[in-house]
Amino acid sequence: MEYIQAVLFRVPADKIEAAESPEGLLAELDEHRDLLSQLRDFEDIRIIRSINQEGEVQFVVESRWKDGESLMEYETQEPNVHSIVNNHKELLVAGSLQVTDMEAVRPQSKPEPIGEASERWALPFLVPVGVLAFALLTIYGLSRIYLEIRHEELGSELTLATPLAAGITAGILALAWLFSSRPSIRGWQIAAVAAVVLAILLGASIFTVVHPDSEVEAEGHGPVAEQSGEASASLTDEAAKFTVRMIPTTKYDTDSLTIPAGQDVSIEVINEETDVPHNLAIFQGEDGEDILSRVQICDGPCAQTVTIKLPAGEYQFRCEVHSDQMSGTITAT
Repeated sequence: MEYIQAVLFRVPADKIEAAESPEGLLAELDEHRDLLSQLRDFEDIRIIRSINQEGEVQFVVESRWKDGESLMEYETQEPNVHSIVNNHKELLVAGSLQVTDMEAVRPQSKPEPIGEASERWALPFLVPVGVLAFALLTIYGLSRIYLEIRHEELGSELTLATPLAAGITAGILALAWLFSSRPSIRGWQIAAVAAVVLAILLGASIFTVVHPDSEVEAEGHGPVAEQSGEASASLTDEAAKFTVRMIPTTKYDTDSLTIPAGQDVSIEVINEETDVPHNLAIFQGEDGEDILSRVQICDGPCAQTVTIKLPAGEYQFRCEVHSDQMSGTITAT
């Protein structure tokens, strides 16, 4: 059901040119239409004129609304069509301005074009597929970005991935609020924002795939070395050296190490599980809560080295990403 305000007025033929000028009455009504298009319950404005070219020209300006309350609220505020026309009294035939409120009782129904019917039926199928594809790309792209930057530490426990995730979440909420609060936003504007987001995610995903962090290095140590998969020790002038490997099926190649107590010990940690994040952290205490040392989390293949010096006793080591699957014991004697 539509509610209509019809504003009728007449303009002498010799003033039509002034009414239709770029700064005239009709141009002002066009600007008013653009302003009203931002209102949720506004439908349209139609400007109709009589076809005679001489004498007085009759104009009818119809503003259409979805409900009567919206129309009544519009009439009580300015500017509205009546006030705009009334501000141009010098163009009107005296006494010709009239305002009538009407209700569309029997709207005319038209057969739906074939093209519109097909679009209406295609939409329920295309929207879920598009949303699913967008969600999958977003999840994959963001996961690759977070994994790529997680080595950038801002503090002892906080990494760059944490504030980035919070910022992206805030951005999504801000865009959702913007789109929901502004019904006048055009489809092409939403599509442009989606295209920019997709381009960023796709670019980040391609970059992380083409440039994997295959040689993540800890400070002062090199990439993966060709060594035996068994934990081994060889005393040198510098430190005893051991090797622990992360191997496929998400586990360490050993669950126990025996090291010399009170001596510098170098443990090379080699992640051989491609594109799977691991690390090694050494703990003490009955619950293994006090961290003595650790290497950074990195995607395989990668290698890092940690140097420790432990008093005699028993300690624990585990992967902080897969603590339930990957753990072991270090015995210092």
